[in-house]
Amino acid sequence: MRLSLTRALALTWAPLAFFVFSGCTDVPRHVEAPPSHDDFGSDLETPPITEESVSETEMLQLRAQFEGTMGAVMPVGHFEWGPAAGAKAAFEAAKNVYWGIGFDWSHQTVSEGISSLSQPDLKQVDPDQWYADMDRYNIFGSLDYDMPITRNCIGKDMPLFLRLGASMGMSIVQGSADPVISRSGYTILPSYAFLFRPGIGLRWQVHKHIVLTFLTGYDLLYPQQTDVRGPDGKTQTLSGDISFSTFFVRGGFVIEF
Repeated sequence: MRLSLTRALALTWAPLAFFVFSGCTDVPRHVEAPPSHDDFGSDLETPPITEESVSETEMLQLRAQFEGTMGAVMPVGHFEWGPAAGAKAAFEAAKNVYWGIGFDWSHQTVSEGISSLSQPDLKQVDPDQWYADMDRYNIFGSLDYDMPITRNCIGKDMPLFLRLGASMGMSIVQGSADPVISRSGYTILPSYAFLFRPGIGLRWQVHKHIVLTFLTGYDLLYPQQTDVRGPDGKTQTLSGDISFSTFFVRGGFVIEF
């Protein structure tokens, strides 16, 4: 009796296994992709989503960009115009949305330092007049969005985008002291500040892998203060705010993959 029961159960599972196997072999090997459009509303030809395309990560490819720029920072306080340069790497996290990390540098001189005054008085001058010049180094993370403007800018299939973005990071200010300050035995210490940078720009794709870029923005730094080491070796903070914040303009090129 027990043997017959076992055989009956085996005969019950056999048809079920057959139907499951048959159903699996009938699963379609591709799925039609939904309709999609480019940045300017035109239809895109999208091939079916197949096992091969997914395995080759064709559906997961994201654009990467490597950017180099040069430009200038604008005068603020007693600081003059100065050169600026930078580099950034970014990847496309969503359609036309890029996460990036970058580094840049700027240099400014002081137009009216303490040594240019007829009667120098350390207690009466602005904090930025203690400087002879200043180098500022920024490292930051960025989030940018490219808004399409036109498909054909000057040439066919050379789209133009409006870029909106913001960056946050850290700024290091390394300055050299005015000669009067140096002779008085004072040394200006490096300053470290939080950096927030809103920006706007244009990006013109002149080639499949090359984009020309122009951007402008504002570097907001906080706190705005300067520490100095006196002749006695003690550190003190100069009275009054010093504005390291400034506008900038830059242009350059982007390599895109």
